[in-house]
Amino acid sequence: MKQIFAQGLYTGEKWIHSPLIELNDVGEIVAITEAKTPQAVGAKSPHKAEVRPGYFLPGLVNAHSHSFQYAMVGRSEFITTTDTQNDFWTWRRAMYHLALSLSKEAIQAITTKLYSELLCHGYTEVVEFHYLHHDVDGSRYSNSTAHIEALSLAALESGIRLTIVPVYYAQGNFSKTASSDQQRFLFSSTNEYREFLTAARETLERAQVGMHILGKTPRLRLGWGIHSLRAVDAKDIQTLFADRPNSGPMHIHIAEQAKEVEDCKEALGARPVEWLLSNCELTANDCLVHATHLTESETKNLATSAAQVVLCPTTEGNLGDGFFPIESYAAEGGRWSIGSDSHINLSPWEELRWLDYQARLRTRSRNPLAIFADDGHSGTYLWQNAWANGHKATDESDQGQLGRSGRALSPGVPFDAIYMEDEHLKQTPPEMILDYLIFHAGSAAVQETYVQGRRLVKEAQHGQLQSINQQFASHLREVWKGLWPKTH
Repeated sequence: MKQIFAQGLYTGEKWIHSPLIELNDVGEIVAITEAKTPQAVGAKSPHKAEVRPGYFLPGLVNAHSHSFQYAMVGRSEFITTTDTQNDFWTWRRAMYHLALSLSKEAIQAITTKLYSELLCHGYTEVVEFHYLHHDVDGSRYSNSTAHIEALSLAALESGIRLTIVPVYYAQGNFSKTASSDQQRFLFSSTNEYREFLTAARETLERAQVGMHILGKTPRLRLGWGIHSLRAVDAKDIQTLFADRPNSGPMHIHIAEQAKEVEDCKEALGARPVEWLLSNCELTANDCLVHATHLTESETKNLATSAAQVVLCPTTEGNLGDGFFPIESYAAEGGRWSIGSDSHINLSPWEELRWLDYQARLRTRSRNPLAIFADDGHSGTYLWQNAWANGHKATDESDQGQLGRSGRALSPGVPFDAIYMEDEHLKQTPPEMILDYLIFHAGSAAVQETYVQGRRLVKEAQHGQLQSINQQFASHLREVWKGLWPKTH
């Protein structure tokens, strides 16, 4: 048994002042008791409580990650004299160069480093939208799920919870033949994709058993996905939705770029979100990533559908994608979560701040999203959506346990939490703490991160930092040594 006493704890639904947190041997919460001192409850216990002068909150879910792209952060922020344009599509060429240079070992080292950093910023779970399935020329590995294995080992080494979403990718832009740069991503048919998912599930089960993971909540989960409407034949998309190949969550890129919208209208006779809503039955388990370019009717219809959107404001800003209409979407009760996508930024607090500031700049007003929170606080609206819907983006089997508001910190639930502390925070009234964290302190206040009761981050550093950094640096040097001239 382990006991921790803190100044405060937010369960995800309410604040508990001066809580004594009791954990069992597999990292699940036994009790959270309000007490003026640790001795008030702990005096009868043989276990001495660890004392924390700050606050605990549930960890957040990063609902959209391309882990390999972490290797290129800061390496595409320039133009050359030969550039005729500089936008998402030119960035994508540089990203493809990187994707075609990575070995299984490099993917694992880069991903382990990324996941350890995500833990330091306040995420305790990540959804990996994965499309580097095969060798660089498209040939199949003898172990078809070699990269699934690499990602799972990265998650287990760092300690983060992981939902892997292998995505179906079958063509170039809307019925066009895939380019040589895309061969690594492709499946030849929906049947091959289904077989891959079966093999991936077996790989994750072996990895988890091999690491002797404790507790009833899986550390590794499997979803399924479609890269985008442009990358998959329309009939195949309808087939996969009608006969879902996996019980886990479904994720799809959609309407990220204005060009994509125009191409979709030409190829399918409708805008991307319009087409998907009209041709596929969406469920609460479906996540539409970006959905940046929406009409008023698409915004309303998507918000009132069962699905949610996954927003990645810092990546969408870095790539010049556009603005998601969060005010009108929120007014219709739309659900959303956040992700860091290309990892140009790793802070969930920054993602939420950007989302809110976009709304302020568009409306030229302060706190335009606060009206959607029960308590009238912008921080409450932002944090609760990211937290609750982030968990719902990971695994439908958790829906009964999690309920409407996510994995609240309560008895029987794994202690997946972050501990935050600074002098300003200690003097902040509890009802204003989420506002303070999102609009000022952010990741700088994260001192500790726990997954399944295990402290992975201490004093703002991951416990395996040295060994993780060594592997990461070694592979990054090798990757960019030959790659840099192609992108500069």
